[in-house]
Amino acid sequence: MSARLGKAATWKRKSSRGAAPCAANLRGALFALLLLTIPSETTPVLTTLYSFGAVSRDGQSPQAAGAIGSGGVPYGTTATGGSRGSGAIFSLAPPTSPNGLWIEAVLYSFTGSADGSRPLGTIAIGNDGVLYTTSSAADPPSTGAVISLTPPPSSGDSWSPAVLYDFTQGSGGYGPQSGVVIGADGVLYGDRAAIAA
Repeated sequence: MSARLGKAATWKRKSSRGAAPCAANLRGALFALLLLTIPSETTPVLTTLYSFGAVSRDGQSPQAAGAIGSGGVPYGTTATGGSRGSGAIFSLAPPTSPNGLWIEAVLYSFTGSADGSRPLGTIAIGNDGVLYTTSSAADPPSTGAVISLTPPPSSGDSWSPAVLYDFTQGSGGYGPQSGVVIGADGVLYGDRAAIAA
């Protein structure tokens, strides 16, 4: 399987009360940094594309860079929120008119069981449009997972999740803090926070 990685997007967390990360009021916002080169004295402009937590079951607290898929659609993860509060994978549809709104869709909500919770890593996108990432925690004995999310055959249908690897505090380590990258050989590469003694 050949694969490509998406381009990095940039986002930033914000809190109205200065709370610690992952507090209920720390929702986050997705930003795009636009560098205008003509005329030469123009400075970068920071534009908010979407503010998280505005709707029920929305993702909250994005912690990692996203990836840009086909059609200019950004994909990313949030550490909390989603329908179960365990984190989510989302996409943003570009506006259809100038100055229009970006439309968010929660593609998958982590359950906190075999698929884990608190996804802190980036998204990698395969040539077939499959999304890959990790979760950093889960119910014992699992301590995080590598998951894939396959696009639906028809627009409007659900994406299909699969747990590719379950970290169990063995020789494979546990608690991955970043996502994965896809090598030229189609192999997924990543890291883990620690290895059990």
